[in-house]
Amino acid sequence: VTGLVQVPTNHTTHAYDGFYKPLIGAGDSVSNWVYKTLNIKIDTRAPRSTVSGVPAGWTNQQVLADISAIDYGSGVDTSYYDLDGNGLTEVPADGLLLIESPGIHTLEYWSQDNCVDIPNQETAKTVQVLIDFIGPDAMPTNNVTVRKGARATFKYTLNDDFSPTCTVKLVIKKKSKVVKTVNLGTKDSTFMV
Repeated sequence: VTGLVQVPTNHTTHAYDGFYKPLIGAGDSVSNWVYKTLNIKIDTRAPRSTVSGVPAGWTNQQVLADISAIDYGSGVDTSYYDLDGNGLTEVPADGLLLIESPGIHTLEYWSQDNCVDIPNQETAKTVQVLIDFIGPDAMPTNNVTVRKGARATFKYTLNDDFSPTCTVKLVIKKKSKVVKTVNLGTKDSTFMV
């Protein structure tokens, strides 16, 4: 004799997720009954992964990204990441990923749970990691000779391989002594000012 026990599932509201223990009984013609308990676990939710340790903007330090995940049903099976499109890699057991090289990095990460038949897999998430170890290069494009009290016009170019902006100061020295410092503010790091 074959029977069918169907427990409803709902992948939208997850209303039926949980652990069920239906009692199944069978009896013969003289009322001898035997009961067995079935264990049914339903998990329609994907895990939720997060990453910490990634600065919101540019940094001049190596970045230690900490990828973690939680799953309220069958538990997290595996978490994965892809750094700069170099291929899918399993997140280490401690969840830590060291990003050392300067540049604009794209870190994609996601997890899947322990459901036996078809694991629930979350939609991949993406975060940018912006690392710049080298300061900008400000090069004067003209030399200026000026008499006391006259106006001078300075031109210089800014160049930074990674950061899009630079904070610029003009320091005027006479011999080794600073005479004046002028804060020119934030400028685009790829243009002549």
